[in-house]
Amino acid sequence: MPDNKSTESSLLEALPYPVALLDEEGRLRGFNQAFCTWAGFPSPAPDQAAIPLAELPFEEKAQWLDFLRKNATKSQPTKSGEISPGVFAHWLPKGNAFYPALSLWMCSRMGHPQASKEAEYIDERFYRLAVEHSSNFIFLLNRDYSLLFASPSVEQVFGYSSQKLKGASFKLLLREAEFERFKAACAPLWAQKKQHLSIELQAQEDKGGTYWLALSVVRPQAQAEPLDLLMVSARDVSLQKKYEIDLTLQRNHYQYLFDHNPSPLLIISQESCTILKVNQTAQYLYGYPSANFVGKHLASFCSPPEQARFVAWMKEDKREFFAISPDFIHQRQDQSLFYVNIRGHYFEYEGQPAYLLLITDVTQRVKAAQRIQKLLDNEQSINEELRASEEMLRQSLEELKTLHDQRKYDADFKSILLETFVRFINLDYAELDQQIDELLIRITEFSGFDRARLILFHQDGVQAFVKYEYAGPHLPPSHSSTQNFLIAQFPWWIQQLRQNEVVAVPSLDDLPPEAENERHVLEINNSQSAYAFPMLYQQKLMGYIVFFGR
Repeated sequence: MPDNKSTESSLLEALPYPVALLDEEGRLRGFNQAFCTWAGFPSPAPDQAAIPLAELPFEEKAQWLDFLRKNATKSQPTKSGEISPGVFAHWLPKGNAFYPALSLWMCSRMGHPQASKEAEYIDERFYRLAVEHSSNFIFLLNRDYSLLFASPSVEQVFGYSSQKLKGASFKLLLREAEFERFKAACAPLWAQKKQHLSIELQAQEDKGGTYWLALSVVRPQAQAEPLDLLMVSARDVSLQKKYEIDLTLQRNHYQYLFDHNPSPLLIISQESCTILKVNQTAQYLYGYPSANFVGKHLASFCSPPEQARFVAWMKEDKREFFAISPDFIHQRQDQSLFYVNIRGHYFEYEGQPAYLLLITDVTQRVKAAQRIQKLLDNEQSINEELRASEEMLRQSLEELKTLHDQRKYDADFKSILLETFVRFINLDYAELDQQIDELLIRITEFSGFDRARLILFHQDGVQAFVKYEYAGPHLPPSHSSTQNFLIAQFPWWIQQLRQNEVVAVPSLDDLPPEAENERHVLEINNSQSAYAFPMLYQQKLMGYIVFFGR
C-alpha cells in the first residue's frame, strides 16, 4: 500500500485523466499533473502536504466547497456524486489506498460510476497502478496465498515467468519454513486484529539463489469492508542483511580481542567517567571481578590521595584522543599500590559517548627512575663533599707558605691554584681521579716533600683508606698503602685533626710518647718529617692529606 507521498504521487501521475483527493475539511491531499492542467493552476510545491482548496486559483472551487458542506451535514455521506460539471466525487472511507487514516473524496473526470462496485473497482484500480509503478516488489495475494498479481520487477529479479507466477502459491518464492512463518504472521490480519505487519523473510529465485526481503503487509479495504486479499510490499534487504551479519561478525571479533587482549582495557562514559566494561586482563591487574568495576567512577580505583588529581585531569582532557597521562597511583583489591599511565580514544559504545582506555602498569619504570634519581642525588652529595675538600685543601696549602720563600711561594702557589680551579670548573666526573693525582704531584713537588697521601674515612667512622697517593721519583712503594686501617690506631694524630688543627712533625724527635704508632708509620716509610691537614665537612672530619719528607 502506498503510505508515503512519493508513492502516492507516482500512483496519481500514472492516471491519464485529472484526479484529485480532498479530505472532509476541503484540503487538497493529492493530485496529478493532468488535474493541475485541467484546473488551470501550476503545480504547488512538492513539500505542501495539504493545501486548502479555498486558496487555489480554481474557478470551480466554490461548487466543490458547497458539495463538501452539504455532505458534512449528513449522517451518511453520499457515496458518489457530481461535484461540478463533468467531475465526479467518489467517497473513499478510512483504510483507502491513499491515506488509510483519512476519509477522502476522489474527484475525477473519468465518468460517473453508478454502483458501489464501480467505486470499489476504482479503489482496486489504484492498487494495481501502485503495484505496477512501485520500485519495490509488490504482490496481491488471495486468502489461500495464491498470487493475484505480482509487479514486473518480481519477474526480472526472481527469474520466474509471468505464466509461472500467475495463480501460483506465494510459497514458490519462499523457503518452506519461511512460508509457514509468513502464514502465521498474517493470521491476525485475516482476523482483523491487526492492520499492518512487518517481517523479514528469506526468499529464493528460480535458479536457487536467495534474497532477504523486508515485507510490509496490509489487508486493503473497500467501502469500509476488508477485502479478501493481502497487499505485500517487499524490499530487497539482502545487502543490508549481509552488512548486519558482517557487522555482527566484526563485533564478535572485536569483542574477543577486547576480552582476551593482553593489555588491560576499560570502557568508560565520556560524561560521567563511570566504567561501562572491563576486560579480563584489567580484572587480573586490579584483582576485582567485572561486577566490581561496572558503574563505578574510575577515580575510585586511585589511591585516596590521588583521586582529586585524577578527576581534575580527566575534566581538562576531553578530547577525541589523549596521549600518555601523568603517572597515577592506583590501588588493588589487596590494598597494594602500583603506578599506571593511561591512553585513550573517543568512540561510541552502545549509543553513548565513551572512551576506550589502555591502562599500563609502569611501576617498574617509576621505581627505576626513583633509584636513578637517588644515585644522582648521591653523586651530587659526593661532588659537594669533593668541593668542600678542595676548599679545605686550598686553605691547608696556604699554611705551607711559611715553609718556603714567601714571595716565590705566593706566585707559584697562585699559579697552581688558578690552573687547578680552571681544570675543576668543568671537570668531568670520570676525570676526577686523574686530576687529583696530578694535583698531589704538583703540591708535593712544590712543597719539597717526597711523598703525599689523601686518606678518606669510611662511612662507618671506624676505618680509613688511602684514596690517592703520590711517591716521588726513585722511591719504593709505600708499605700497605692500599689497605684499610683502623682510625683508632693513631689517636694522637686523629685527635688534633678532629680539632681542625694541622699536625706538624718536623722530626721524629718532636713526637710525644703517646704517638708511638705514628712514629712507626714514619719509620717504615723512611720519613723523618710529616705534615697532616684535616678535611672537614659540616664540622665532621672526612679524612686528611699528609705529606712526608726525609
